[in-house]
Amino acid sequence: MLVLVCLLLMILWLNFRVNELEKSSKAMGYSFQSLLDKIVKLRKRAERIEDEVNIPRPEENIGAGWDS
Repeated sequence: MLVLVCLLLMILWLNFRVNELEKSSKAMGYSFQSLLDKIVKLRKRAERIEDEVNIPRPEENIGAGWDS
């Protein structure tokens, strides 16, 4: 029961944050969807550039450092 209440509160909080983002993006002259589209385009562009330049991906073993 407590888990359901927590999930409901989290959903309500996320809904509030999305509404605030929509209001602020409209105040700046952008629609929320256009901002999301720009973020997706930039992410795809960054991935394409990483592939072209062959930037190595982070290794799974984060604990391996200078002293290993």
